[in-house]
Amino acid sequence: MVLEGAAKAAAARIAPGAPPAGPEGTVAAPEVRPGEVTVVQARGSGDDAIVAVVRELTGRRVVVTADRELRDRCVAAGATIQRPGWLLGLLRP
Repeated sequence: MVLEGAAKAAAARIAPGAPPAGPEGTVAAPEVRPGEVTVVQARGSGDDAIVAVVRELTGRRVVVTADRELRDRCVAAGATIQRPGWLLGLLRP
């Protein structure tokens, strides 16, 4: 989960002790475990931070977005794209 702007204040409530953003606006080499969410605080553009995380990670990467430009950038970086409705369908009982 990438937080930018005013939303970054929520990081402490979502993931207490979350490390601050790295130089590219991402947490250096985020450790990913199945079933967990890593919180990334973007230093600048949230879209740039998302693309940077996609480039840093290996294996299957899924980005949920309706933004066409972000979708194209993430696909070029190796991610699979899902639309927000897909995620909402998973979250609803």
